[in-house]
Amino acid sequence: MRRYVFYCMAHIGADESGRLGVCRRPGQSFVSGACGALIAFRSELLAGNVNLELDPDDVEQSLLRRRLYPRLAGRPAPPLEALTRQAHEAIVEDLERAVSLTVTAGSADYAVFTGIQIHAPDGERIWPGTSYAVVGGVHQPLLLQS
Repeated sequence: MRRYVFYCMAHIGADESGRLGVCRRPGQSFVSGACGALIAFRSELLAGNVNLELDPDDVEQSLLRRRLYPRLAGRPAPPLEALTRQAHEAIVEDLERAVSLTVTAGSADYAVFTGIQIHAPDGERIWPGTSYAVVGGVHQPLLLQS
């Protein structure tokens, strides 16, 4: 029997004052944005200038725009925290779809762990999202505790 563990996470930074979207990374003397792709997408939303065409020079950013834009359903640009949660929800949907297309039911046991990685001043943190195992074809929620 095969066994797999699937991890995927959105991410966000938090600086010393609790400001979201920026962090000081190890080895750097300046703050930088996290997640840069979501910050750029949010800026485009605020400016009312979102290009949904596929950019061959930045395919990943193009796909992020195309995946998240419809989820916003014409609403104003959400705060970065809410946009990060939207990204997390899309990641969970995409992962579960990929697992359903690639893992034959009953042929493997697997676990799924998702969440939001937080680049904090005192180290990395994880806000836990979806966590479960499928063992012997039985779906079992996993409760994570600190």
